[in-house]
Amino acid sequence: MRNSSQRTRSYASPTRDKIFIWSAVVAGCVIMALLGRHAAIHRFGTDQFTGNVLFAVFFVLSIGLYCGFQSVIEDVFNRLSTLFRRREVMALTETTTGEQIAERIGTKKTYISRLEN
Repeated sequence: MRNSSQRTRSYASPTRDKIFIWSAVVAGCVIMALLGRHAAIHRFGTDQFTGNVLFAVFFVLSIGLYCGFQSVIEDVFNRLSTLFRRREVMALTETTTGEQIAERIGTKKTYISRLEN
């Protein structure tokens, strides 16, 4: 994916990780905006309309901040995911009859699969 052109990458469907991150970001921005609206109405005594306008402003600004720092945030998420990812090693062997066997090492269970010639 990294070797493809930017135009091709822009039409690619989002991965599951990106969908999860974006949904978490939008949920976090909504919660922050709702807290700002709640504080404006109950703490500072503004009316409902002003609170709703502040909700929209807080929401747009927080999404804008995320988009501005998106590359930094995604880099941190990628580094964290590589820290906790389990490494998988494949061992290839050949039987006396010439049949090749691939064995996964590094998982809880060891799987053996037959390779087609």
